Parts: sequence; structure tokens; C-alpha cells
Amino acid sequence: MCEIKTEIIINASQQTAWEVLTNFNAYRSWSTFIDNVSGEVKEGGQVKVTITPIGQKSMDFSSTLLVVKPHNELRWCGVLLHPWLFRGEHYFILQQEEDKTRFIHGEKFTGILPPILKLFKFIENTKQGFEAFNLAFKKRVEEKNV
Repeated sequence: MCEIKTEIIINASQQTAWEVLTNFNAYRSWSTFIDNVSGEVKEGGQVKVTITPIGQKSMDFSSTLLVVKPHNELRWCGVLLHPWLFRGEHYFILQQEEDKTRFIHGEKFTGILPPILKLFKFIENTKQGFEAFNLAFKKRVEEKNV
């Protein structure tokens, strides 16, 4: 297994962060890594996700929403061909810390492809994409909070 985990503190409430996180239609206007998400925000629902890792072409994934806990957690899972080949479980966790929110953004990769992809800097580039997403997300949430 390979995991990417990033964190950032946002000067806003979990509720405000959740509203921005689940407004998939607006991603194109502010996100530089997760270009598009479409689908209904409900557990078991299907979403289509388009990402563009730094230095790579855009990739589309069909994913299943595993966890939808309003104001706390959003988690989806995508598979490439078969779970034993590549499975990615992408997560966003919002934790209230006084008047701020800790945003935890990560993904757990399993299957035989992730170790190979590490050699081609896919994991490193994806982590940079997560960090860029986090900064853009923070900016968007804090602007909405004003």
C-alpha cells in the first residue's frame, strides 16, 4: 500500500468548508488539480472525477462515494480495470479546531501498479497536486467565509 496524506488549517468553520467541498460544479473555477467532479453527493453514489497531476495529462475516474458525513468526511474509491491492479481511496476529512478547520486530504493506493507508478513520480506529482488543491481550497473557503 502507498498513501499520500496532506493537511492545512483553514480559517473558517467545518460547515463553510463542507459547502465548498461538496459544490462540485464550482471546482472548475478554483481547483487546479481536481478539475471536475460530477455526480450526487450520497453514499453509494457514483461520481466522475477528472484530475490533472502536475506534469501529466488529465485522467478520468469513475468512483463510488464510500463515506458522506456532512461537515466531517467525504471519501470515494476508484478502480483501474480491477482492484488487484489499482485501487485508490481518496479522502477529505474536516476537523473543527476552535474557530478553524483542519483539512486532511489524502489517498490510499493499493494493487500492483502503485509501487511501479512511484518510479515514474506519479505519487510525488499527485502529492504536489493535493497540496495545490489544499491551498486553492483554503483560499476559496476563506473568501466565502468573509
